[in-house]
Amino acid sequence: MYAGLVHHLCGEPFTAKVEALGDAEDPLTRLRAQFILWVAARPELKVARGTWRTWLATNIRPGAAEVVLG
Repeated sequence: MYAGLVHHLCGEPFTAKVEALGDAEDPLTRLRAQFILWVAARPELKVARGTWRTWLATNIRPGAAEVVLG
C-alpha cells in the first residue's frame, strides 16, 4: 500500500498536489486524495492493509463507498 509512504513524502509541495486532486472530476480520485490527506495529518498512524476500507466505513456517508467497493 502506497499510503504508508505518505509520512515519508509529507511536506508542502506534496500536500499541495494532493489537495489539488481533491477537485478532480473522478470521485475515486477525490476519495483517495482525502484519504491521503487524512493519513498525512496523522503521523502516528500505522497504515495497514485495511486502513483504506476502515477510513471509508467511518468517514464516507452510506452509499458513497458503494461506488468504490461495488
